[in-house]
Amino acid sequence: MSEIEAVHVDGADDDDTGTPAEGGNPFQSMFYDWVQERFARVEVTGSAQRATWCPEWWKHPEVVDRLQALWTAHIAAEAEQEDENGNMAALSDWWIRHWDPHRAVLFDAATGPFRDCSMQRGHLYDGDRHEVNAITPARPPAQ
Repeated sequence: MSEIEAVHVDGADDDDTGTPAEGGNPFQSMFYDWVQERFARVEVTGSAQRATWCPEWWKHPEVVDRLQALWTAHIAAEAEQEDENGNMAALSDWWIRHWDPHRAVLFDAATGPFRDCSMQRGHLYDGDRHEVNAITPARPPAQ
């Protein structure tokens, strides 16, 4: 696993403000910066009151995995575009092939990971859930 893929994001590392702690891993800091910069550019469609985003997005393991995948793909697209013989449409491809499918899942108000969160009221505010439910697959029996 590369260092970029090994970025650790965990609520246990939160500082007193409830935000992910900036720490020793430079890739973690770069990842947080990228998420902030990228989402500062995302436009909310529909009602801003019901936008499906969680202010504590790092508490959603699937979201972290999806954002890390988007981040690494974005780095690759930037590198491809900047290469001497690069693909000048690489960033456009990133938006269409990577961002759009993940955005559809992340912001789905009915089934997305933020469905019970509120931008104004916080993490898991609007539903019956009190924690993120992650699937815990069992290992197949040894043969």
